[in-house]
Amino acid sequence: MIFIYGYIHGLHLLRPRNINQGNFNLITSYARALTVCPSLPGASINGCANPIYQGVGGNLAGLWDDLGGASATSLASLGQLLFNQFRAAGPNYTYAGAVSRGTLSKNVMDMIVSKYGLPHAPGNLVVPFFNVKQFESSGSSVYHALTLTLNKRFSRHYQLLGSYTWSHAIDDATDLATFEEPQDNQNARLDRANSSFDQRHRFVVNGVFESPWTASGDSAFRAVLGNWTLSPRIEVASGRPYNLLTGNDRTLINSGETARPNVVPLGTFGSYPSPDGEVGLALPPVGSIGNLGRNVYRTDTFSSVDFRLTRKIPVKNGVVLNISTDVFNLFNRVNLRKADTAFTQSGRPVSAFNPRQIQFGLRLTF
Repeated sequence: MIFIYGYIHGLHLLRPRNINQGNFNLITSYARALTVCPSLPGASINGCANPIYQGVGGNLAGLWDDLGGASATSLASLGQLLFNQFRAAGPNYTYAGAVSRGTLSKNVMDMIVSKYGLPHAPGNLVVPFFNVKQFESSGSSVYHALTLTLNKRFSRHYQLLGSYTWSHAIDDATDLATFEEPQDNQNARLDRANSSFDQRHRFVVNGVFESPWTASGDSAFRAVLGNWTLSPRIEVASGRPYNLLTGNDRTLINSGETARPNVVPLGTFGSYPSPDGEVGLALPPVGSIGNLGRNVYRTDTFSSVDFRLTRKIPVKNGVVLNISTDVFNLFNRVNLRKADTAFTQSGRPVSAFNPRQIQFGLRLTF
């Protein structure tokens, strides 16, 4: 019997992060102006920022005015595009100049930026970037494993090898093949959770059982039971984690591909039951990230029985015919490989490992 404990700590794992996000507060503030200002009586004459409206247009009501307000030539509806969703890289000077036919020159845009304290590049440089994915070595991982191994060496026509492993893999960036942004680019630590390849328990036992007889002589008994070898393998393992996603970025500045849902009481209107049926899952409020952790749920337990049955048949003059039969997943168990990551589907199966497979082989040795 052998006990082995392993510990691995991974540092500087590569991951992408958007370092040029839009500014949520400015986006929503301007969205308020776009909604409220056109409906105010006389706003096209007085200007939405006029004190007579008591600030109902919000902090960027004046920006709506400066972009033309309700006039026939207004560019107010293009405000988010003109200012590049208020990103740190600053306005989209080229686009502004093109759609305004030169009216919104760089100098004019810089004056507007200064007037409302909008984001801009150092020195008001022209930085024509939208999202900027920075590949940085900021991820980390931890792996713990305890393995128990039992080995009965070959003697008396059989051998056995069994092992059980308890392990736990935790990370916030899985590997170089999975370039996923954090759910919140400003707080990547929220993605620290079970790794996508975390498998908590795994038990494997295999053996070789050889017939104690040889198919020689005139004995019918030996002719039937001699020269057989049976090699079984049994595996039982925990399921692996999967990440439930909404596909809908409610923060307006992160990625919908990594956005997770909110946990709410089961049966809440507009929610969907979780894979374990204990809570509900719903879209987070606008401006919020989901509070469901990463890789919370797991696929079902994996189990399979495989074996190989072989027989050696002497032909003549040292020639031996080897016949073999291999069976994989003997009991044809459905082992789930992947679950649907859409939170509306409650982890429904989308793919499985192979069903029962049988193969035969013939080989002559001289």
